[in-house]
Amino acid sequence: PSRSHIVTARWHKEVTTDMRFLIDAYSYLDQYSLVIVYDDQGSTTDEQSSAMQLLKQFEGLGLERVTFLLDGFQSFYRDFPFLCDSKGHWSEKERGQIETHPSSIIAGKLYQGNCEHARSERVFTDLGISHVVNVSSEHYNSFEKKAKYLKIPVLDEKDSTLLVYFERSTDFLMEALRVGGIARALHSRR
Repeated sequence: PSRSHIVTARWHKEVTTDMRFLIDAYSYLDQYSLVIVYDDQGSTTDEQSSAMQLLKQFEGLGLERVTFLLDGFQSFYRDFPFLCDSKGHWSEKERGQIETHPSSIIAGKLYQGNCEHARSERVFTDLGISHVVNVSSEHYNSFEKKAKYLKIPVLDEKDSTLLVYFERSTDFLMEALRVGGIARALHSRR
């Protein structure tokens, strides 16, 4: 995967930490909601690494939404190969067509997603989902032959209460983790 990168990343073959590049980069990086600095072989927290130097210089320019992918691209690729590709730059139209995946709560074990994730066969396949807590009264269990479900029929409204379901849903998730399952913690209309 040495030529691959994270799907929505703006990949640079070689990034230097000279100020001319950084000033040019600042003018367009500020438009992004988050800037993630990473290297190909596995980033290190060594203060002298080029990735760490770049991160510090971006922060010094005032970019507030900059973070560091601690274990680098290779580690990310190992855990999330379906979120990587080798196409290079994506157009805005292509970026809008990317299928998202649930948020990882416990790496490789527990995810939190929405109803679109719950209906996506690709998400179930990519993540190996085996258990789902379906927190909705509106949505059916999409993959009952592939996964075990706990249905919590609550309306997706701000006044709805989930407290009465915590013990039951926690027991379900703990059992999923105990047997080596991969769970999706929740989905709702959003």
